[in-house]
Amino acid sequence: MVVSRDEKPCSIPMDRFTEPEKFHLQCEVDPKKSMERGLIDPRYSQEALRLIEKIECGCVRLDSLVELNRGIHAYRTDGYGQTRFGKGPQTKRDKEEQSYHSKKPIDSTYLPEIKGKNVFRFEFVSTGDFLSYGDWLG
Repeated sequence: MVVSRDEKPCSIPMDRFTEPEKFHLQCEVDPKKSMERGLIDPRYSQEALRLIEKIECGCVRLDSLVELNRGIHAYRTDGYGQTRFGKGPQTKRDKEEQSYHSKKPIDSTYLPEIKGKNVFRFEFVSTGDFLSYGDWLG
């Protein structure tokens, strides 16, 4: 895609290449709407927006039921977390001894450790270990 700085296009064509020299127009993106939404989405359309709104109507939002995050790094030695062996950030000793892991829960901060490779579409498999979750992690 090439957009000239001197021109203000009323729409940006989004082409889909099917072969190196063959393509077809997938859609046209309105630059003003892209700026409002903060992204250029070649799959955006009013029809898709109406469908999403219909699906969301009367539904319970997932974020009202669960707390999701991108995950954690249990041990980092580059200035994050808090060491279990004194004051300051985590150390190599924390990482080597896995100071926040346990084979059984020690207190209420210990929850089953769940790694991304053990998460599947409708289930997860615990590693069998427990991890003390809190601000002390990396």
